[in-house]
Amino acid sequence: MAITVGTDTYISVADANTYFTGRDGETTWGTYTDAEKENALRMACDYMEAEYTGRWIGGITSTDQSLSWPRYSVTDQDGRVYSGTEYPPRITDAQCELAYKAAAGNSLVPDLDAGEKSLIEKKTGPLTRKWSSGVDPEKRYLFVERLIAPFLTGSNSSVDLVRGL
Repeated sequence: MAITVGTDTYISVADANTYFTGRDGETTWGTYTDAEKENALRMACDYMEAEYTGRWIGGITSTDQSLSWPRYSVTDQDGRVYSGTEYPPRITDAQCELAYKAAAGNSLVPDLDAGEKSLIEKKTGPLTRKWSSGVDPEKRYLFVERLIAPFLTGSNSSVDLVRGL
């Protein structure tokens, strides 16, 4: 099933192909079929919707839209203002980066084993001590997070403050 920008994805396959032109992933991305690329873009968009909805700056342009983007009242860290019909390049770039990982067969949201992997146990004689290693077992995509940081609340971007009466 073909994807539709604004319904299933923030970016088309053709625009994703353009994104990868001249980048490290160009050769690998080019080996995937359009159907595989569409599926990867859909999974990447689903991940972004699940992970970041409620944290984006600005507001949705219509209560009927199915995705979090496009948005109104969005200004990036360099002062570029995005209308309610535009997708900031950093948002679509982030989706492409996630789609590349998904197309390669990587799960964007792996199932976790209730933190067992982060639990440390040490037995000394009859005593057993257990503690958490403090490591978050969830996968994080730092490059993607850095791309979209200016568009998230609580990041290094401006936030609209409204004073109460």
